Amino acid sequence: MLDSEVRNLRHPAEIPLFVICLLISIFIYVTLMTVPLLYPEELGPEYILVVPAAIAFLSFVSGQTYGGMMANAIKLSEKQFPELYEVIKRLSYELNFKEVPDAFLIQEGGILNAFATRLYFRKNYVVFLRGYS
Repeated sequence: MLDSEVRNLRHPAEIPLFVICLLISIFIYVTLMTVPLLYPEELGPEYILVVPAAIAFLSFVSGQTYGGMMANAIKLSEKQFPELYEVIKRLSYELNFKEVPDAFLIQEGGILNAFATRLYFRKNYVVFLRGYS
């Protein structure tokens, strides 16, 4: 796909909303890190532990989500669902990806049918959900 074709597929508000979310996130992180330095007597030393505890908690939840998903998934390859894997390879090439992302198939009855994600510093991957029909 050409860059102009990709731009046509984007919603006009995607980039501005991303920038707004990024700025809000940076503000929140900077505030959480500077408040203990500016007002140490009001907060106490236990406030310093809030940020590392939040990071540890989010890492745990992220790992549980990833582990639960992988326990119920089939990794797509040339041997497992080769037709679907060929589509993923072709699309990765057309989108100029450096490598083909890992792709998984999960038997689900949910409304979602696919999503792509990255959990922290793990590799990117794509998940396809197959409904009961």
